[in-house]
Amino acid sequence: MSFTDPFKQVCSGGASDPSRQAHPKFISQLYSIGKYSDLIVKYQGKESKVHRAIFCPQSKPLAAAIDHGFKEATTGVITFEEDDPEIVEYMIKFLYVGTYNVFARMNKLTASEMLQNATSSAKSYASSLQKL
Repeated sequence: MSFTDPFKQVCSGGASDPSRQAHPKFISQLYSIGKYSDLIVKYQGKESKVHRAIFCPQSKPLAAAIDHGFKEATTGVITFEEDDPEIVEYMIKFLYVGTYNVFARMNKLTASEMLQNATSSAKSYASSLQKL
């Protein structure tokens, strides 16, 4: 019996990896249609319907807000009013798709500025949770 390395097959295009293709596509479709959403993300006048089951396992601060009785758990609303709306949208896309295209915005901000903004937003949100 010969052993075939599944990682090699995926890399060479010989097989599809369901965890990297079928699952993310299904997850991104959940966001696109908004069906079964149980959480709302508000940011600078915009709203996105999202899913706790997608957000919480990927973000400790968001999971803490939902799991430990903060207002987000009872209202079902997470607010990022002071954050750049594009950064919030990138975060949402990343949580659903697992990637995003930074080059589309490179003429406005450099990658390091975007990372700094995203880090600042995450720290600010985590800090606000600790104060509650």
